[in-house]
Order: sequence, then structure tokens, then C-alpha cells
Amino acid sequence: MTAAVFFEEFPEQNHLAGLTFSQRPGPNRCLCLLRLAELAAALPESALPAELAALLAAEEQERYAALPRASRRVQWLGGRLVAKQALGHVLRQARGADYPPEGIVVIPGESGEPLVRPWPDDDSVPPLVSISHGGDFALALAACRPPCGVDIQQVVPTLQRVRHRFCTDSELAVLERALPALDECERLGLLWSAKEAGKKALFPQRAGIAFLRLVAVAPDPPGWRLHLAEEEGDAWLHLHGRLLNDHCLAWTGEG
Repeated sequence: MTAAVFFEEFPEQNHLAGLTFSQRPGPNRCLCLLRLAELAAALPESALPAELAALLAAEEQERYAALPRASRRVQWLGGRLVAKQALGHVLRQARGADYPPEGIVVIPGESGEPLVRPWPDDDSVPPLVSISHGGDFALALAACRPPCGVDIQQVVPTLQRVRHRFCTDSELAVLERALPALDECERLGLLWSAKEAGKKALFPQRAGIAFLRLVAVAPDPPGWRLHLAEEEGDAWLHLHGRLLNDHCLAWTGEG
């Protein structure tokens, strides 16, 4: 994805606490991306800087401080920040009010999936959120209604070594026919991301991703649309797939 295409895909650039958040807004949904190197450069070895701590609720600050490794703290914080940015957009669009980042609390569900904590004295259903981080980026999708799933995967040779865990020979043939300009690692990265995003959207409690099968791949410039079906045929998903440098992105939504 070239710089021009990147800014076409993520047309809004928001700046908060010295960080640049790239957003792809849509009706009742928002995709938000942050470069983790930018966040890591803003984090000292010691305590969380005050301008970043101010974006987190007290319990989120405690969770951050309890993480043992610096790399994991960067990933976790990046995920929470892009989630709060995306959620703030859909809440403002849906409810016509601004919700400060520290007032948007993302908690883990039964299977570790991110959930938005309801607000006191508010019986409305909170929006959905999905979070991913991989390689150089943290990525989140927020949506007012399902499905809501997102994933980012760095293109690495490991994908070829573990292909048997998530890609059948027939699926590989579909990818080869539809994506002749990509190499095998890029094709596998797109499939992995699409299946991970699909699982997060509809099946967070199920193990693995092999139960989702690739049905078709169609052009969706500057990327593709991947069509997945659950192995029992009870659910179908349509996901957007993109290449960003050496990363694969996939997300649900937008029809």
C-alpha cells in the first residue's frame, strides 16, 4: 500500500497526546490504526507519562503497570488507545455526544474478547469493538452493530510453515487464482487475517480458525473482499483485505 493509497484508506489523521491516529470512518463504524514505534518512543522505562495515563481509567492504568515486558505494554496500550479512538467516533456519531477516552473502558470478556463496559445509569447497548496488533501496528474496529472483527498480521515465513493449520489445498488454489500478483506469504497472511477477524466477530469462544473456510475472493480496490463460510454453513462473512507494507489487514463491516 503506497502512501497515497494509505491516506485514501485512512483519510482522517487525529493527534492526541503527541500520537497520530489514522482513521477510516464509516456509517456507524470506525477503523483506527497507530504505529507502535511512535508509541514506544513516547514511553519511558519508568512510569506511564501523565498525558497518556490521562487517557486511561484507573483500572486500565493498573493493568498496564502489571504487564511484565515493555513490548507487551506497548502492544496492550496501543490496542487500548486505538479502541478508544474508534469507539469515540462511533459514540459521537450514534449519540451526538463526546465521550472522553478515560471514560471508555474496554474490559476482557469470558474468552478474552474486548468488551465495552456499560456506563452507569445508561441502559443502552454499548458499541462493539475488536482489537489487533501485529508487527508495526495496533488496529481497532468499532461498530454499532455486528459483525465486528479486525486483524492485522505481519507477512513472515512462519505462515508457510503453519499453513496446514488454517489453509487447505483448495483454499490455497482459490488464493492463487484470485491473487496472482501476490506471493504465497502475502496470500496466506490475508487468509489468516480474514479468518482471525471472522472468528473475533462471530465465534470468539471457538478454538482455532480452521473451521472458517474461504469461499471466494473478489476485487475491492485497492485490496480485496474475502468471503468466508463457517464449516457447518450456518454463517457467512464478508471481509475487506488490504496489504500495508509487509502487513495484512482484514476487517468486517461496510456491507
